[in-house]
Formats: sequence, C-alpha cells, structure tokens
Amino acid sequence: MLKFLLFAAAALSAASPALAAQIQTYDYPRPVRYSPGDTVRDTHRNPEYVVRVRAPSGVWQDLYEHRVEVDWNNPQSAALVRFDFEGKVELAIQRSYAGFSKVAVRPASLGIQPRIEDDTVYLTLDKPANLSVEFDGDKHHNLHVFAGAIDNSAKPQGPGVIVFGPGVHKPPKGEKVFRFASGQTVLIDGAAVLDAGISLDHVHDVTIKGHGLIERPTGDVPMTNTATHDNTPEAHVDGTAAIGIRNSRNIRIEGLTIINPPGVTLGCMQSSGVSIVDLKSFSARPWADGIDIYSCRDVEIDRVFLRVADDCFALYNHRWDLYGDIRRVRVTNSTCWADVAHAMYMGLFGNPDRPEVTEDVTFKNIDVLEINETQPRFQGVMAINANNATVVRNILFEDIRVDHMIEGKLFNFAVIGDDRFSLSPGGGIANLTLRNISFTGKGVYGPSVIQGYDQARGVRGVTLENVRIGQRKLTAPDAELLQVGPHATDIRFK
Repeated sequence: MLKFLLFAAAALSAASPALAAQIQTYDYPRPVRYSPGDTVRDTHRNPEYVVRVRAPSGVWQDLYEHRVEVDWNNPQSAALVRFDFEGKVELAIQRSYAGFSKVAVRPASLGIQPRIEDDTVYLTLDKPANLSVEFDGDKHHNLHVFAGAIDNSAKPQGPGVIVFGPGVHKPPKGEKVFRFASGQTVLIDGAAVLDAGISLDHVHDVTIKGHGLIERPTGDVPMTNTATHDNTPEAHVDGTAAIGIRNSRNIRIEGLTIINPPGVTLGCMQSSGVSIVDLKSFSARPWADGIDIYSCRDVEIDRVFLRVADDCFALYNHRWDLYGDIRRVRVTNSTCWADVAHAMYMGLFGNPDRPEVTEDVTFKNIDVLEINETQPRFQGVMAINANNATVVRNILFEDIRVDHMIEGKLFNFAVIGDDRFSLSPGGGIANLTLRNISFTGKGVYGPSVIQGYDQARGVRGVTLENVRIGQRKLTAPDAELLQVGPHATDIRFK
C-alpha cells in the first residue's frame, strides 16, 4: 500500500507563513516467508539498517530497507531505502550493530553533512538526491538513499494506458518478459514490483513511467561470480536485461528502480529518439552493465544512478546482428559506481567490412563514486578504445567528478587492434574535449593515456581544459599523470 502523508505546520503566528512537507513512502509487497518454528525470514530486506523519514518536527515514518547485491568479484549485501518528497525532510539512520567512528555521504558534490547523535545519523534534504551513506569507509555494506520527487502530473487515461498497481506482477503465461505495443503508456506504482524484465521490440511511441521496481528475487536466486546469462540481443529483449529496447523509436523510460537483474540494466539497440530519465539500478553478476547503447541515434539520459558490476555506460557499434552508427547521445546529471570496469566506455566493437562511426556524444555533470578496472590496457574512468575500424569523434566530457579508484586511470583514449575482440584496428579518434574534470587522487591509479595505432589511424584534436588530479592541473604530458604515445597529435592544454 502506498502511504501518502501530508505534514503541515500551521502558521506559527499570525505573521508567519505555513510550512508544509509531503512524503510518499512505499510498502514492499512481497509476502514474508516463515521457516520452521515460525521464524520470520524476509529475504528481500537488509536487517543491518533501520531508516525513518519525517518532516521537520513531524512524525517518524518507517522505510523498507531493501537488500541489494553489489560487486561481481565479491558479492556483498548493501541496503537501499526509497521515498518521494516535496519541501524539507529529515532522515534518521541506525545500524543494527552499534559503534562507528565516522560517516560519509556521497556524492560529496551535494554537500550533505550528516549529524550524529546517540549512534543515530541524521540527514536533512530539501531536494531530490541519490546518496550513498557509508560507515567507517565500508562501501560494500553501505546504505543507498533514493529520495525522489513526488509526481504531481496528471495521470493519462484511455485504452492505451496500462497500470501496474501495488503488488507483485508476473508476465502473462508463457512469457518471460512484459511486452508492450506501440502507442502504449505504462504506469508502474511505487509499491509495484515487476517480477521480470520489460521488452520493447520493434515498437514506437511507448512511455514507461513510475517509481516501482523491476526485481530479480535475490532471496530466491543465489548470488555467484559465475556468468549466468546470455548477453546477445535476443537475450536482451527476452529476459536477461531488465529493460530491452530493439529497433524502436520514440521511447521514454522514467523513474524505475532496478534491483539485481541477471544481465544489463538497459540494452538499447538500433533505436532512435530514446529518453531514459531517473533510472536507478544495482547489479552484481558478470557483464551486468548499466546502460548499453548499440548503433542508436538521439538518445537522452538524465538523472540516473548506476551501481553495476561492469561498465556503467557503454556505447558500441556493430556486434552480433546489430549494425549502424551511433550519433547524438547525451548523458547528464548522473551518478556512476562501477564495482568492476568503466564509468564511461566506447569504441570496442565495430564493422571492419563497412566502417561505422560513434560521434556527437556528451557526458556532462557526472559524479563517479568508484571504479575498479584491473586490466591496464583498458583502464579509464572515461575510456575510448577505437577498434574494428570504428571512428570515434566529437566527444565532450564536462563537469566530471571522480571520487575514488580502487584501480584504474582517469582517462584512456587509444586506437587498438590486437585485442581478443579485434578483427582490425580502429579507424581513429578525433575532436575530444575534457572540460572541468576533477579526480580527488584517492586510490590506486596509473597515468592516463592518449595513443594512436599508426599514422593513418591516430588520435588528433584533444583539448584538456581544467583537468585536475588531486591538487595538480594537467598542463603537459607527465610521467605520473599523462602519457602521450605515438600517433597522437594536436593535444592542447588550457
């Protein structure tokens, strides 16, 4: 049941205005299991936390603490709470075991300072935010807070509208996924759980919107660091991706939270006019990327939070039976956490028989909380490995903030041709801009790389404007911070 609470403090005096806050919380609809002896066992709840929310000086309301699995290499159980609000609210966070010396709230760019009283952490929020609350530096058993905005827009009605109300929903008999037709609008209540993925295959003008969950029941499926899914296009639209979009146009996905799909969070293939807004996701299985874009045009991604077991954002040209250029992709106002691999990656796949292009791509206002890439030649928070005749050009990275690397590089722009995925070298990289890029310098990292393959397939036209690692600004190649290899020309520092 959705609970909608209106807290209104009437005027404190005749001269003072009324203060109001609205809070929506969502019950979790799965039934609690009982083991022998009637011991309650809620396998979907993380018992390490007790979290409540209220308007200032109002009545505390309990939140459901979801269990989410993180980190492919060493699967662990973190926690998630979610709610929507307007105005100002206060959170109270307690752990089931006492004792801690410090608490961090990330992204640091939001400037949210915790207050600690009697082993309880208090946070005050006055606008929507997606947060990680970490006790004593523990990033594998942390609490994630998704504090969203209340949706006050008018609800569409009509024969093309499908509504998933509170409760657990399974696909029709004989189907592995939920499939929707052209022209449909799908509304998913915040207290609804879809027990399978969504497939949009050869459709147009579809909107899927709401604050509900798409969930693989983690209590029923043991976590493992062994691959358990097929990663082909057919699999993306047939159940391994939480959301699979193929050969479609004019698609909008908004507001959903994805918990531990068996594969990628969202695979978008040979499609155009796609908007992905306010999507949040966790994954912990091999190759369970966040958002993968294959041969698409005109894709807008805004306000997403991805904590995933592989690349957060990956842009690829030809692979399998997918063909075509990538043009005009824009990612803004988002948060990345790659327990394995990259935050932003492109270029690896392509078509040597008919070379393809990735161009006009923007990443702007991105917080990267963590990355961990152990393969040196592929390391890079921002990585372009042009391969298989693919040309990558006209790329902008702006206002990117990197907090910590377990292992990696800040950026890696290289034309390659001798990887296990290589049928031929990449076609080249051109016209890259990095503007206002900051990395705290925390963690283990090597020098960034700019390097071509040969004279005809090089890297040219890279502008590094206000790029900082720790307290140092990049102003020239540097043995510790930046290696400029052969066949890289027109490298400019500002």
